[in-house]
Amino acid sequence: MKKLLIALALGLLTSSSAWAEISFAILPVEGKGGVSQVQIGEAETSLYKNMIESHKFKIVDRNRIQAIMQEQRLQTSGVIDPNKIVELGKIAGADKLIATTLYKDSSGDVVASFSVIDITTGSVERTAVEGTSNFTASDQGRMVAANILNSYPLLGEILGVAKGVFIIDLGQTHGLKPGDRLFVERKTQLLGDDGEVLFNEENRVGQLEVVKVSGDRTMTKLKSSVDANDPPAKGDWVSPEPIPMKDAVVSTTPLLPNITEGKLLLEDEMDQHYLVVNEGKGEAYRRGKLHLDATGNESIHAYTHYPPPWNNLDNFIIEGDVEFQPIEGKYQSMAIEFRSSGGYIESDSYFFLWYNDGEYRLGRYRQGKSFYILKGFTSPAINPGLEKNHFKVVAVGSKIDCYMNGKFVVGFEDEYWERGEVGFLASSGGYSVVDDVKLWEPVQR
Repeated sequence: MKKLLIALALGLLTSSSAWAEISFAILPVEGKGGVSQVQIGEAETSLYKNMIESHKFKIVDRNRIQAIMQEQRLQTSGVIDPNKIVELGKIAGADKLIATTLYKDSSGDVVASFSVIDITTGSVERTAVEGTSNFTASDQGRMVAANILNSYPLLGEILGVAKGVFIIDLGQTHGLKPGDRLFVERKTQLLGDDGEVLFNEENRVGQLEVVKVSGDRTMTKLKSSVDANDPPAKGDWVSPEPIPMKDAVVSTTPLLPNITEGKLLLEDEMDQHYLVVNEGKGEAYRRGKLHLDATGNESIHAYTHYPPPWNNLDNFIIEGDVEFQPIEGKYQSMAIEFRSSGGYIESDSYFFLWYNDGEYRLGRYRQGKSFYILKGFTSPAINPGLEKNHFKVVAVGSKIDCYMNGKFVVGFEDEYWERGEVGFLASSGGYSVVDDVKLWEPVQR
């Protein structure tokens, strides 16, 4: 029987600092099916911009990629060959390649398909198609970036610990700031006595909080530990995103049954005009209510978010009234958006959305792209048509419960977004009215 050895990642795994910033080479976008050179350029520029501004990755300079391809006499359509991938990637010093094709579908909408290719293996490790109706080529480039951002976390390493201060190798260049939360993971391997890797394991160790940031180093303190006797240590991996990555968990019963309203933070009867509606038609405030009129919008919501001091909420209870207004189309939706940051176009947030036919959805936005946690379900608690609905969202930590008209609809648990703005989104082509919003501090019963 083979003797098993447990080796910590610090000693036997590739150093995590090597993976703190994955290096991507973005191939020139290939155009097919009627797209113009202008559209190709817009998609490529948007992809570069959003990848670079994420502060998560090293991006090989566009001119460098073009020069290498010319020197090696490579065409975009031919680089998919594994041998060509390894050749180009090694010359560029990249870990992975992004190959994107832009084309028009049968409806005339611009669509972007992409693949992420690993340089070491030459294999395609991720592929998807982004084809949101009425989106521009630039929008689709942003959607490709969002998909990649959602799939590859930024990873750093605990370099050392001194008097309760944890030093990590991520900093301002990676977008960190004081108060940010970091997840800590420990990787282990089970090895046989011949050195063969028999099993890899990744376990959550705890969370850190950013205290002080420099260019590429950060001082942090312990926020929580899974095991008080086994806190984070030198060599553990850290990330501003949940690691190990976990899927959101949906619940059909309340996750926060013992949470109730505490201090009233806001009572908005729509007479103080706190909110500014973006991309909406007409006056925002009419007849004592907030109007989000997105009729005529082809691909953008009418949207609004509460300003300071209600723009950095973590735990809260929000409730209010919403009424759909008559429109020409058959369907429309309304969403409560919360823990939102990054603005509308590049929003990172959660949303609870419902339609005028009783369907509801849960999801999170990443760089403005929706990733659904749950969709396609209906609830008798949601009043159909133009009837008024009273919504309520309870959020404490990673747990969120959603109610309509005093009845529980759905709950979910997810660690991605910790705090941010709260607001409303009326679907493109839709028209909703909001009134009597209250915002509470949650407390235990």
